[in-house]
Amino acid sequence: MTTKMANPTYPPEISTKVTLINFQVKEYGLEQQLLGIVVAAEERKLEEETNSLIEQKARNEKILVEKEDEILSQLNNV
Repeated sequence: MTTKMANPTYPPEISTKVTLINFQVKEYGLEQQLLGIVVAAEERKLEEETNSLIEQKARNEKILVEKEDEILSQLNNV
């Protein structure tokens, strides 16, 4: 099944029988992919540093959420 609708909705009896895949492509996403490929080919070290920073950011965001939950829990118990 294919559709050009931005957010298609299907009845449950159809949704359970098919796998829905969103193939919508954004210009920004393609631009970032292409930039990553070019940088990886020409400046391998820079691409590795970028990936390292992205991973570090994800870890920091996880820690932030954990700390926020901990603070809220402590405030709730007071």
